[in-house]
Amino acid sequence: MQIRTIEVWRPAPQLKAHFTEPQIVELTWPTALCGAFNRCNGIVQVDVET
Repeated sequence: MQIRTIEVWRPAPQLKAHFTEPQIVELTWPTALCGAFNRCNGIVQVDVET
């Protein structure tokens, strides 16, 4: 049996120089949602409209 470890994500120092921790969280959610939508579109092969 293998034991999987989880690496905790830490914001880059450059990011923390410009944004507070709550602002980083607010930026992370929409970015993650866009990534999820892109993956779903890729699975069902939906073309992006321009």
